[in-house]
Amino acid sequence: MREIKLKSNSGRIEIITLDDDQRMSTGLFDKKGVEIFEGDILNEWEDEGTIVHVAKEGFTDEERSIYFNEIEEGYLEKFYDDAPLKIQEYVKWNEETCGFELYERFLNDEDGDYGTDWSGDTDISSELEIIGNIYEN
Repeated sequence: MREIKLKSNSGRIEIITLDDDQRMSTGLFDKKGVEIFEGDILNEWEDEGTIVHVAKEGFTDEERSIYFNEIEEGYLEKFYDDAPLKIQEYVKWNEETCGFELYERFLNDEDGDYGTDWSGDTDISSELEIIGNIYEN
């Protein structure tokens, strides 16, 4: 269960309760006429100018830790590949503005260097298309 704060046109604040599996409709539709809900992914791209280290398959965290603690030289090359930062925009309710916004999250930022999800500068638009949702992808 989670509580959502809503503000009416008159400025009155109401709190509604939703089950964890319930998603709110934005009342908007994408370019194919599909209704947009909270958690829908509307955009995804790679930032070629921002390179991150992505863990290679076949190694455990313990192996990485032992190698890092004993021999630092060559650590990144042995365990990680360089890749462009993958960014995804999705619809999220903003408690402060009492409205839906597009938030960005970084899909392959394993070190957490780029922080947590944050509100981007893109408006939710009927020019965008739903490509998934954060609960299933």
